[in-house]
Amino acid sequence: LEGKLTISEGKLQVDLGSKQGLKQRQIGMVNGIKIQNSMLNNSILILHTDDVFDNHSTLLPLNDNIKLTNLNNKIVKFVE
Repeated sequence: LEGKLTISEGKLQVDLGSKQGLKQRQIGMVNGIKIQNSMLNNSILILHTDDVFDNHSTLLPLNDNIKLTNLNNKIVKFVE
């Protein structure tokens, strides 16, 4: 299950929700993120669902130092 990340009202969102199979605190991964002070150019960022609605969800990165604007229009892949 994967979707495109957007920023709305300062929150990270994806256009997937409970009707598409997402659950509360479900883990997702974003590839190809440049993380400051990381030795890796293409890091994988771990996110989790914060609020799950019928057709969209808000997400939070596990790493609090990530700027949400860096994730806009990236693809998140959720693990089952």
